[in-house]
Amino acid sequence: AILKNTVYDDAITIAEELKSTFNEIELTHLVNEELSIKVSIGISFYPDEDTMSDKIIAKSYERMYRARESGGDTIVYD
Repeated sequence: AILKNTVYDDAITIAEELKSTFNEIELTHLVNEELSIKVSIGISFYPDEDTMSDKIIAKSYERMYRARESGGDTIVYD
């Protein structure tokens, strides 16, 4: 998601709240096995990091994949 007009601290807070919300969801598979959701979030900031939208999105994706590779359930913004 792209959050327009969002300051750095608010973006981190929103990401943490999103992650927390997903962590609270309990899923049960058809055979009553517990399933879990791991959230991987990558954040980049305009214009601090770049002015080209495709580069900002690419940085966010790269950070999301770093979060996923670290085991997931984390937020990467640097």
